[in-house]
Amino acid sequence: MAKRTRRKNRLARTNPPKKEMSSSQSKEEGVQLEAVIHKSEFRGPLPPPEILAEYEKIHPGFADRVIQLTEKQGDHRREMQAKVLAIQGRDAILDRTERKRGQYFGFIVASLAIICGTVAIVRSSGTAGQLAGGALSVASLTGLVIAFITGRRSEEPRQDQQAHKE
Repeated sequence: MAKRTRRKNRLARTNPPKKEMSSSQSKEEGVQLEAVIHKSEFRGPLPPPEILAEYEKIHPGFADRVIQLTEKQGDHRREMQAKVLAIQGRDAILDRTERKRGQYFGFIVASLAIICGTVAIVRSSGTAGQLAGGALSVASLTGLVIAFITGRRSEEPRQDQQAHKE
């Protein structure tokens, strides 16, 4: 999109009404200054056709070079965007795999702790062993519940952020 503006500033300085002057005084004449400001800008990958035509006048074939460079830059940008999207897709898959693996290992460790606590309760004859086994089982179960609740809360903002990105 080309945007052109032209502005003319006219500055005029005139002298006050002339008085009768003596022969020793010189006549002052009115001075008029004119300034022309020309501003041209464009947005987008290519300059407007008028500017391309001027480039061609300066150096034949230069407009074609500008167009080729613009096409190359566009191809490069699209290629880089495709690479970024591919990397983000792989990262999302790895993130899901890592989360699942963490859930599996967490479940195995918590299950083993609950089983060990249950075995300690059943096998011990004293109340101290039963209390220790019960504490181990309850702590493991509490850890699972807390991990489940906080895991769900931390996933909610991720889903909101992904929805906003799209």
